[in-house]
Amino acid sequence: MTQLERRATNLVGAWALAAARAVTEATDGELGASGALAAAAVTVALFPDERVDALQGALGLSPSGVVRTVDRLVDAGLAERHGSVGDGREVLIHPTRRGVRSAERVLAARAGVVGRLLEPLTPAERDQLLTLLEKLLTGLPSDREDARHICRLCDHSACERAWCPVSAGALGEPRRSHRASPAR
Repeated sequence: MTQLERRATNLVGAWALAAARAVTEATDGELGASGALAAAAVTVALFPDERVDALQGALGLSPSGVVRTVDRLVDAGLAERHGSVGDGREVLIHPTRRGVRSAERVLAARAGVVGRLLEPLTPAERDQLLTLLEKLLTGLPSDREDARHICRLCDHSACERAWCPVSAGALGEPRRSHRASPAR
């Protein structure tokens, strides 16, 4: 590895860790809890009536970890469990009104901290960064479950009318720029 590659590794690694910590602190702080609770609240609010086991991949937790996280959501009044109409043995998770409002606050906290992280960039630099991030994100997911995990704290409505590089990568679609994205 060259000196330049080693320095690039340091710069990218340091910024990624700092950004991850800032986002985690902001989103966890919004719910007053740490761990997967913020991502679980957002996931349940955006995908109501998911099976408990479907949350496992999105949250990156073990089966028992998902059950504990769902227990925390229910105990906090952010979600409720109910049985599936088709199969009474299946447990589905549905957000409460409080859970939806909490998810909205988590997403707003995330947006605020990301905005502050990008403040040093000019509009042209932000546009260039978006193009590069799309290219990098397209190459990350190996499948839909991996994509859901990557996007567990995303505001999905922001990508509904535009091309999502993470979903495209999971589906093996070709790359394209955010500027050339047609509305869906």
